[in-house]
Amino acid sequence: MTQSIKYLLLGCLEEVYNKIRKSRLKDPSFGDIGQEMDVLCDYFKVNRFQAAFLSILFDKGHDGETVSFDEVFRHFDCSALRLLKFQDDLGDLVERNFMVQKKSTTGFRKARRTAVYQLNNDLLEAVLSSKPLPELLKTAFEDVLDVLGTIVDLGETFRN
Repeated sequence: MTQSIKYLLLGCLEEVYNKIRKSRLKDPSFGDIGQEMDVLCDYFKVNRFQAAFLSILFDKGHDGETVSFDEVFRHFDCSALRLLKFQDDLGDLVERNFMVQKKSTTGFRKARRTAVYQLNNDLLEAVLSSKPLPELLKTAFEDVLDVLGTIVDLGETFRN
């Protein structure tokens, strides 16, 4: 029974991912995508655009890799400006800890670095192991030393 949840979710993610390709975000509610989108919205407790965005993250970032803003708007085949209209929805996914948003570590000018997104590994593991949606809490820091330690860890991650 639990295997069927995994296959259902992965199948819906794949179906939505394929259906939104080249959609140009003409209908951001993706009204033409029915049952698959509803399953994702119910499981993740997100709106239809967020479910579509998560399908891209699951496909392109399932291995822990980041997904760039450029990759996302190319998948939709829309302008960056059209995608920027959904910054609040993306911010909500970051706030709920479904993903992390950072600046790319590539590029020779800091000003030209684009946003990159990384799927929360706990969310990925829940789907892959057919578990209910986990409570995705952000790390709470107990004191200044915890914050400094996290900053050092992040610095080492970016160097690698």
